[in-house]
Amino acid sequence: MDLDERIEKEIRLIHELELSINGTDEEFQAEWEKFLGNMLEIYPEMLTGNKAKFTDEERAIAKREWDICFALVNKRSDERAAKLKRELAKEKRKNAKQAFELEKQKQVIETLSDYSKHPNNALYSFTEGVLHSPDKSEHSKVEVRLYSVLGTREFIYKGLSGEYSLTLDALLSKIPNGAKVFSFISMKMNESRYIEKTPFQLQELVDLGIYKTIESAYKGVKNILEKCSKMIIGGKSFDYDKKGKPIERVSEGGALVSWYKVTFNDCHVTLPAIFRDLKPQIAELPRWIYSLKDSDFMLAKYLHSLPRTQKKKSLYIKIETIRQHLGYPSVEEVRTKHNRRYRQLIIEPLQAAIERVTAAANNAAQEGESDIKITQVYDGCNVDLTKNDNVDFIDSANKYLEGSIHVELSGEPAAYIAERAKDTKHEQQAKERRINKIIAAKAAEKQANKENTNAE
Repeated sequence: MDLDERIEKEIRLIHELELSINGTDEEFQAEWEKFLGNMLEIYPEMLTGNKAKFTDEERAIAKREWDICFALVNKRSDERAAKLKRELAKEKRKNAKQAFELEKQKQVIETLSDYSKHPNNALYSFTEGVLHSPDKSEHSKVEVRLYSVLGTREFIYKGLSGEYSLTLDALLSKIPNGAKVFSFISMKMNESRYIEKTPFQLQELVDLGIYKTIESAYKGVKNILEKCSKMIIGGKSFDYDKKGKPIERVSEGGALVSWYKVTFNDCHVTLPAIFRDLKPQIAELPRWIYSLKDSDFMLAKYLHSLPRTQKKKSLYIKIETIRQHLGYPSVEEVRTKHNRRYRQLIIEPLQAAIERVTAAANNAAQEGESDIKITQVYDGCNVDLTKNDNVDFIDSANKYLEGSIHVELSGEPAAYIAERAKDTKHEQQAKERRINKIIAAKAAEKQANKENTNAE
């Protein structure tokens, strides 16, 4: 084969290779292998590697043609790379769009789930209760032990979600705004995804109505955190498996506030691991609750969270239950230890707190700042509060505590809970259908076995 024939065939092969450059990877690979095979037929000298048989002209032409071939391969690679880059960009845009949609859905879900979140769990509620009344606690699930020699008082809570203890100075009395500031810090810790040092600003406490000025917030927060740093918290939390068996999570004891830094600008607080590890979902409380006085704050937060906890649009709460939650003395304790002062120690303070919180909640609801409406219901147990006879007032006290509070959710929280109730109803109906189907199948199998036995 002379040089002209070689060049002519080579050009044809290059042209065929060029035509396949826009094909699939498999097509181009097949054409490239075919091209190499044909080139070896044109230049058999390549098989031996004996370049001496090539003339200078042949080597120059072969080099030029091979450069063209490899240029085609590089072009193919470049175009393939460009195509992959375009596909990758398209995929990224698609993924970004999907991620954006997922993020939107996630935000909607998180927003809706706020309506069903319990703004606290047992550990947080227990801690806030002690901070609210560190000199006493009458809650049915809280035991108080006084250690005279050590000069300390230990509060012990035992419930289904855990067992906790909080030890503090026996002489420590009420801490102004203690429960509210701790609740606020818990909320900020939840917002910051439970990082070790929870950041916040004093202006936030002023905006919520807990304090009137930055200066008073500075003094108040420093006082609260200083006292909390001298309290010792510890205990264990319970998780439950599918069979209802408790799984313990024990936490070492430590200061209620491990570390803090308060300035007029940025503030930081570290709560111990027992709080951070638990990671409860803490929903933000509305401003009208924080702006109440301490005892009313405890009641308002309880009434605000209970419908969400129980996932009910409306419910009735016994005044006796409220008495226990707020730590007011029982009728029996007043009879035996407080000279039967039922009016002064139970009825009047409870009724005043209920009326203040009811008025605040309903006023906030009218202004669109609250999603709960509170109504006091006596159920035929109305009490004459003008009666002054303490000795015979025990019957009236018992009747008063038999009354109840009606709490009703409105707006988006109510709609969310109603929607979840539909889902739960559908799930329950589907479960019942599955159970009935299994029962029917077993009955049919039993009947078939019986018939087979009779036939034999």
